[in-house]
Amino acid sequence: MNIRGAFNALDVCRRNGFPWLVDSSSANMYSGTVEESMTTSHPFNCWTLCRATRIAEEPMMKAFRKCYGLKGVDLS
Repeated sequence: MNIRGAFNALDVCRRNGFPWLVDSSSANMYSGTVEESMTTSHPFNCWTLCRATRIAEEPMMKAFRKCYGLKGVDLS
């Protein structure tokens, strides 16, 4: 999903009363690892627009959680 797709998926969940959205992506957005073990605190190396849009989805999920109570998890 890109930013618009993520928003649409979150909005559909909100409008239809789904309590969760599980989003799956690739560790590819953490490209150029600087640590042996990759965690969510690992720095992003956004070299492409695709990676940047994937990274933008997480704050959008947090905003939907705060505004609408929709829980989401990103399985990066």
